Amino acid sequence: PEADTRRELSLAEAQAVVDQLAAARVFQIHFGGGEPFVYPGFMELLRYAQSRGFCCLCISTNGALLNGKRIAELEALGGIYLQLSLDGASAAACDAIRGPGTFRKVLGALERLQGTSIVRTLNFVYCRGNAHELDAMLALARRYGATLRVTRLKPSGRGAAVYEALRPTQAQLAHLHAWLKGHEEVLTGDTFFHLNAFGGRPLGGFQFCGAARMTC
Repeated sequence: PEADTRRELSLAEAQAVVDQLAAARVFQIHFGGGEPFVYPGFMELLRYAQSRGFCCLCISTNGALLNGKRIAELEALGGIYLQLSLDGASAAACDAIRGPGTFRKVLGALERLQGTSIVRTLNFVYCRGNAHELDAMLALARRYGATLRVTRLKPSGRGAAVYEALRPTQAQLAHLHAWLKGHEEVLTGDTFFHLNAFGGRPLGGFQFCGAARMTC
């Protein structure tokens, strides 16, 4: 179905928001969605943000619209960080959560990004059904020159309807805590789990909320 764009900001309104962020001395913008690349004028908005001094622009995307031409445009801009969502290292695991064809689309985008200077991260939402995929996800990220980020399932939006069914078990959280201690290169969400409840010292940013420190 067609997306309902009645509440979307116009390009001029979006540029005005960028102006406000620049005036507030914000140094990084993270574009999310939905899918940012379906927004008309998104590339123009990125160029405008760079003209206002933003040297770090992060984009969360499903990768479906990252064709060769768009990737070349992003690389020419510079300062672009892509976060691609992938909830499993196989089509069976990922598509069961994200929908049929998701795994193939994301891998296609990763293949097209090979050899470029664009920094990319694979965002893996840790769930009950994919908790066994940590090692495979890390291997996949390394294969495509990406960094792995593990984030939590949040009971908001569409996640609210599946939260009880997909939230990790206590045993799975304990396993994740131990696994992260041995893989310091793996990133996590800004407001993750207080996993130190399982013993030991707090890991990385787990001991504080990221609001106003890392994200807005």
